[in-house]
Amino acid sequence: MNETRLIMSGDKFNFDYMHVIPDHRGGCSSAHGHSSTIALTVTGLVDEERHWVVDFGEIKRVVLNVINELDHRFIVCKNYMYAQTEGSYQVRWRSIYGTFDLVAPKERVVLLDTDPTVEALSAWVVHHVVEQLPENVRSVNVIMNEGVGKAAEVVWDMSTAEDV
Repeated sequence: MNETRLIMSGDKFNFDYMHVIPDHRGGCSSAHGHSSTIALTVTGLVDEERHWVVDFGEIKRVVLNVINELDHRFIVCKNYMYAQTEGSYQVRWRSIYGTFDLVAPKERVVLLDTDPTVEALSAWVVHHVVEQLPENVRSVNVIMNEGVGKAAEVVWDMSTAEDV
């Protein structure tokens, strides 16, 4: 079997989000937004019966479902959530600009274990993509742009990664 790389990118793999990085010594310590794009490389063994690694349509469906979970959401570290009701999270953080308090509907918030840097979001995306791909996939590479000219790249190698 041959190992092959599939590369997918384009304007369909875009999403917008708001986040905050409280310890940042500049503007990122205030809630702010980004328009991001994703490029994806999937490397794997070609299936001898189907003659492909993964159907492009399947990769597209997976990536769009994953980024839809982030699109137009407030992405924040769960450590800043100090209260919740049945329908909302209350988030507080301190920055160089003062103390911020925000109440947001739960369905519009994504809580992470860490600050939502472009590196952390890229890792989140690759993790959620990988768990939906077939076993013949050997690695997944995600490049996430955060605005213009800034990006993070994360490679998930199935041979060295822990279970998804």
